[in-house]
Amino acid sequence: CGDRTVTGVDICRARLNQCRGAVRRHKLPNVRLVEADARTFRGTPPPPSEFVPGMVHQSCLPERKQRQLWQRKQREKARLSQHKSGQHSLHEEMEPQALSQQHYDAVLVDAECSADGSVPHMRHMLQLLGDATGKGSASSAHRLDAAKSYYREQSRGGSSATELRDLQAALLANGFTMLAMGGALLYLTCSGHACENEHIVEAFLASEPTAVLEEVDTCGVAEQRVGANGYMVYLSPKVSACSGMFMAKLRKAVC
Repeated sequence: CGDRTVTGVDICRARLNQCRGAVRRHKLPNVRLVEADARTFRGTPPPPSEFVPGMVHQSCLPERKQRQLWQRKQREKARLSQHKSGQHSLHEEMEPQALSQQHYDAVLVDAECSADGSVPHMRHMLQLLGDATGKGSASSAHRLDAAKSYYREQSRGGSSATELRDLQAALLANGFTMLAMGGALLYLTCSGHACENEHIVEAFLASEPTAVLEEVDTCGVAEQRVGANGYMVYLSPKVSACSGMFMAKLRKAVC
């Protein structure tokens, strides 16, 4: 609403294309999407002048249309540059985003995770397990438990599990860096593993003096509260009528 904008960052082009389609379907005019590594992203909030009322942001258009607009912009810049200085240039000036002091009022870190709390994902794993073992006659409950155990063993094993936790910690740390003083960050996963959830948050709190843990309000949805003060929550598919999810809310203290 108003001049508020949303910036979505993802390193996966396929996921961004899905988001672009959703933005266009719902005609959301204040959304910008960026293909980048969220561990190192330093882009600042866009100025209102980047958005046209009633139209989606250029970054949410199909890739072919984006290329056409970019080429048109480059031709126009080259024409103006040639007219002004007699020199023809196709080099676009980079904005000094890394030097900017602008930050975001709110940050959502939807971290990569083992996804064992996602009902659609576990259904997929259930199907894969049935196909792999040929145990199509086993009860659904038994197969689901077996699928969960199988996937947890895979997600916890070896260097891949360590790499995943390192990724989650880096996403949280950079998201907090991009947060304005007084702003709120929500860290969430669809995992049921403490090592991907409260352990990540607690380690970050121990290392960042300006980070303050706040209670998550689930608006009456049944949850399991964890952590020293019970501020972090798990939503369980058994009682919440949704996929499993972990949430923790951090506030950046005003110095």
